[in-house]
Amino acid sequence: MDFLSVFQHAAPVLAESTSGGRAVIGSLTLSFLALFWFRRSWRRWKIAIKMADTPTSPPSAVPVGRAETTGMVAIYENLSPVGRTQPCAWYEATLEKYIRGYRSSSWEKIWSASSTQLFLLTDAYGHVEVDPTNAEKHLPRTVVSDHGLNFSLMTLATYANVPAPTHATTSDYIPRLHADISSYSGKWRLVERFLPLDNQIATVYGPTSPSAPGSSSPRFDTPHDDPANKVHIFAGDAGQATRATSLKAWIGLVLAPLAMGLCFYIIAWIFTARGIGVILTLPLIGALPVVLGYSMILVQSLLNVYNRLAAAVNQVEAAWSMVDVALARRSSLLPQLATLVADALHYERTLQSALAEARWDAGQSRRSLNPTAVGSTMDANLSQNLIAVLEAYPQLATAQNTLDLQAAIAQSENQIAGARTGYNDAVEIARTKLESFPSSLFARRFADRRAALWTC
Repeated sequence: MDFLSVFQHAAPVLAESTSGGRAVIGSLTLSFLALFWFRRSWRRWKIAIKMADTPTSPPSAVPVGRAETTGMVAIYENLSPVGRTQPCAWYEATLEKYIRGYRSSSWEKIWSASSTQLFLLTDAYGHVEVDPTNAEKHLPRTVVSDHGLNFSLMTLATYANVPAPTHATTSDYIPRLHADISSYSGKWRLVERFLPLDNQIATVYGPTSPSAPGSSSPRFDTPHDDPANKVHIFAGDAGQATRATSLKAWIGLVLAPLAMGLCFYIIAWIFTARGIGVILTLPLIGALPVVLGYSMILVQSLLNVYNRLAAAVNQVEAAWSMVDVALARRSSLLPQLATLVADALHYERTLQSALAEARWDAGQSRRSLNPTAVGSTMDANLSQNLIAVLEAYPQLATAQNTLDLQAAIAQSENQIAGARTGYNDAVEIARTKLESFPSSLFARRFADRRAALWTC
C-alpha cells in the first residue's frame, strides 16, 4: 500500500477529530515558515551573485561605492580587544531561557549585546575599516550551557567590552545582575558569535564610504538612509564566503517550494475529507507553490545570466579606461619629475663648480705673499656662492631625487602593467561568458562589443 492510499483512508478520520483543525493550523504555519525560508534564500542567492561578480580588492586598495575585500582581522593599537575568553575584533552574546509552553517549547532571547567598535582588515600595504554596527554577520556560533555559566551578566559585559544590561530589560527574568547565571531558576544558555584576532581571515562585502576625518582608508558601513543595503561579514576568504552563501541559498530555493507544496497538499486533503473541494484538484493545489517557486527561479536565473553578461562586457570597457588613466598619469607626471631632477642637477653642478673654483683659488693663494687676506676673500666669495645656491635649492640631494624618479617610473610602469593585466582578465571573463551556455544565448546581443586581448 502506497502513501497516497494510506492518506486517503486516514484523512476522513483526521478530519472528524479535533486534530484536523490543528493539522490545518500547523500546515499553514509551516507553509509561512517555508515562504520565509524561500524569501531569505532568494536574498542570499542575490548576494552570492553580486559577490561572485564583484572583484576582490586588497584592503589597501578598496574603492568607494561597493566593494569586496579579504584580509587579516586586526584592530587599532589604541583600542582594546573584545570577547569573553579570547581577544576578538567583534563579539556578540545572547542570553536565552528555555520556556516551556502548553503545546510547544522554545528558547527565548532575554538579553543580547554586541560590540560596536570598528575593526580592520589588513594586508601588507594598508588596511580598510569595517563598522559592524548594522552589518549582517555570517559567522559561526558557540553555545555555552547552564553548566558553564559560572559568571554574572555584569562580569560578562565588563570582560567582553559590550554594553551592560539594565534593570529595565531584565527585571522580569534576572533580578540579580551580579549573581552567577547558573544560579538563576530554569534552564539557561549563552549563545556567542565572534571574530577572533589570532590569524583570522575575513571577507567583507557591501557599501563603502570615504575615509572619516583623521583616517586615510575607506570604511565599510551600512548607510543610515538605506538600512536594507547592509554590510556582510564572513569568516574565511572570498571564495569560501561565496560558496557558503550560494549553497545555503540553493538549499532553501530547492526545498522551500517542496515544503510549501506538501503543506498545501495536506490542507487540501483535509478539506476534501470534509466534503469541501474535489479530490482531482489535490495534485494541482499541491503542485502550485512548487511550480510558482521553480518558475520564479528559472526566470530570475535567465535574468541573472543576461545581467552578468552585460556587466562582464561593461567591465572590459572600464578596464580599458583604467589603462588610459595609467597612461595619462605617466605622460603628465614623468616630464614634471624629469624637469625637477634636471633643475636639481643644474644647481648641484653650479655648487660643485663654485667649490672647485674656490679650492683652486685657495691653493693659489698659498703661494702669494699675503695668503691670509687672499684666503679670506676666497672664503667670502665661497660663502656668498653657497648662500645663493642654498637659497635657490635648499635641499641638495640629487642622488635621492634620481632614485625617486626611478621609483616613480617603476611605479607608473607597474600601474600600466597592472591595468593591462586587469583588462586582459576582464576580456577573458567576457569572452568565456559569451561562448559558454546559457550565456551564449545572448551572445548576438553583444556581438559588436567583443574585445581582443592586449598583446605586445
